[in-house]
Amino acid sequence: MQRSPILGTRGSPLALVQAHKVASALEVANRWTADFVQVQVVETTGDKVQDRPLAEIGGKQLWTKELDRALMDGKVDFCVHSLKDVEAIRPREISIAAVRPRGDVQDRLIGADSVDALPSGATVGTSSPRRKAQLLSLRPDLNIVPLRGNVQTRLAKLDAGKCRPHCLPEPDCGGSEWAASARRSRSKSCFLRRPRQ
Repeated sequence: MQRSPILGTRGSPLALVQAHKVASALEVANRWTADFVQVQVVETTGDKVQDRPLAEIGGKQLWTKELDRALMDGKVDFCVHSLKDVEAIRPREISIAAVRPRGDVQDRLIGADSVDALPSGATVGTSSPRRKAQLLSLRPDLNIVPLRGNVQTRLAKLDAGKCRPHCLPEPDCGGSEWAASARRSRSKSCFLRRPRQ
């Protein structure tokens, strides 16, 4: 009898959605039964450390190094990542074997109708240096503050009044129950997207 392959993933709700989509696609393509692929959560440093910007504590490898180690140690057979969260230089022992079809690549501004509609001196949350630079280029008066956490954590902070509008990539918003609360800011050409987003 064929052994079930083990798929490694982060444990955030968005990561689990993506992992289960990949698992289901593999099951259909290989004519396996539903839930034949085992999804195994691996906690990453990026998930554990939420109080500092990634650039201060190690960059993108914080999302991948524990999953890479599980893969190289044979604890999982393959891993699923958001490609935008994968560092450009990867371990030689690991290859990118497949890429899912690309979705909407735009960023969204959550909690305001547009960048132009923000009041003078408004505070906007993002831990992305790319988004910070572009926001300040459009609106030098804005106060940009660090904001970490998964989608639900950020939206909960917004709902509780603990933070002001913030930016998220559309792939983090789309195809989920929290998409309804996300409103697009400005035009599609307004923000330069992250490579591989």
